[in-house]
Amino acid sequence: MTEEHKRFVILRHDHPFLHWDFLLERDELLESWRLLREPVLDEWIRAEKLPDHRSVYLTHEGPVSGDRGYVSRVLSGSFQSLHGSPELSVGDAAKPLAHLSSLQLEVDLQPEVDRKSHLSGSLVAHLVETSDGRTFWTFRPPQTCGEQSVL
Repeated sequence: MTEEHKRFVILRHDHPFLHWDFLLERDELLESWRLLREPVLDEWIRAEKLPDHRSVYLTHEGPVSGDRGYVSRVLSGSFQSLHGSPELSVGDAAKPLAHLSSLQLEVDLQPEVDRKSHLSGSLVAHLVETSDGRTFWTFRPPQTCGEQSVL
């Protein structure tokens, strides 16, 4: 697949504790992060980098092999990388962040999925890392991608 047509998915995963897996298609594997709370608009979501996942998880819902719980799709669609770094900052000015990545997400319409998070349409996702090593993702409508603080 070309960079312009890569796919993503956010899965609700109940093992080893409730979290959300954010998976991005990269060649034959999925680059993966564990989001530590439900993704919502305009909030910083603490994340942990995970090992790459198999591409089957782009469409899989149900039990995970090896008795590792159950996954259900919250959101899916396509993405492309954005060039340039927006102005983003952490709440504590003493801890600047490194802006690692920005993605333009195009969310598939999934009316059967209960989307309390209101993540739909076009979104911009930013991955940042604070100087103390914490990693965060944020999801925003494209028009609100100016300065924002990480608390």
